[in-house]
Amino acid sequence: MTGMNKNGYLPLSQHKPFHRLCLSSVISGWGDQLTIIGLPWLVLFLTDESWVLGLVLSLFSLPMSLFILFGGIVVDRFSEKKVLLSAKYINFFLLLILSMLLFFDMLTLTILSLLIFIVGVSAAFTIPAASSFLPSIVAKVQLQTANSIGISLRTVISWLGPLTAAFIIGTDKVTASTLSLVFILDAFSFLFSAIILHGIVIKSKVKKTVLNVRESFVQSFSFFWQHKTLRLIVIYVGIVSFFITGPIGVGLPIYIKNELKESADSLGFLMSSQALGIFLGVVLAGKFSKVGGLSMGITLLIADCIVGIAITFLSLNSQLYISFVLLFLIGLVTGYSQVILITWVQQQASPHMLGRLMSIVMFIVMGLAPLSSVISGYLLIYISTITLFSLAGVSLIITTLLVFISTQIATIDKDEVEFTDMY
Repeated sequence: MTGMNKNGYLPLSQHKPFHRLCLSSVISGWGDQLTIIGLPWLVLFLTDESWVLGLVLSLFSLPMSLFILFGGIVVDRFSEKKVLLSAKYINFFLLLILSMLLFFDMLTLTILSLLIFIVGVSAAFTIPAASSFLPSIVAKVQLQTANSIGISLRTVISWLGPLTAAFIIGTDKVTASTLSLVFILDAFSFLFSAIILHGIVIKSKVKKTVLNVRESFVQSFSFFWQHKTLRLIVIYVGIVSFFITGPIGVGLPIYIKNELKESADSLGFLMSSQALGIFLGVVLAGKFSKVGGLSMGITLLIADCIVGIAITFLSLNSQLYISFVLLFLIGLVTGYSQVILITWVQQQASPHMLGRLMSIVMFIVMGLAPLSSVISGYLLIYISTITLFSLAGVSLIITTLLVFISTQIATIDKDEVEFTDMY
């Protein structure tokens, strides 16, 4: 085939399906960032109760956690492309409805919660489909570079997305019309993303599983549980996400509003600072697969410890510019570790198991997110965001130290591949 290199696969620079996938991901990622900024302010626009913010955010992550295992089975049974397209069209209509109800002053917390819950269900299918899409179109040896490029592009957009949201919402009082514009832009980002995705043709390399749902669950959990290294690191990452997701997701908007006394656009600028850090971290991961001679496991532990220190310092800070620096640092180390972790997990299964494996990984990693959001929102009734950040940061530092001392995670290397194609 024209353009194939001597190893028998198409270079990424000439890989049109990969280019289309990146463009589709960038557009929908830009829209996602608008909602990430807009949703907390929409909840705070409808109510001042911090526990409600935590509840609404958990209503997005809860169905995502509950249904993501089923989403992985669907992805392995059907085409990744069909599943992803269906989810994008569903999200388009849901966000279009939300924006229209908001614009005409018909949106209530009950309706918002219902819509966000359904979007979360849709995400349960989107995540395993998107995670399985890339390995289905590029060669295995290209995965880390392809992941780095894709995440880098999405991170650039995740830098521009919050800035766009900050510009739309503005520094003045938040209004229904400005918030509705944020959500309608996200809705059409899903539509345009889906249109671009239509042009990608996937050649199935393996026959899709015809097992029933129960057999698929048993098979995928058996596959996961028999791989001790994979099981250990995924559970660890899930615990880490518990200490980060709720405190940052719920606490940061309230921290900006109550502690820093800043307006809604400041959240956009802070998230852009974090996104810029993620971008640089992802670029570094694409160029340097290892930090010196450190193993992948010790690199992840150091990165998480740095994040814990940064969150702790965030609790000691009252200056907006210092918050920019701290969130940039958090983004830098998480961006680097994200690429090497995703690539390692993608290499742990053969293609016909990949959708289910990624859904199990996401189920564990995100499974504690709803609980983290609810607990954070509840705690903020009684404590300040300063105290919440302190608790989260110190807990994360202690966790990484205990894991380093008592487990084998520090010895896990990037090139380890445990799986045998037993199914």
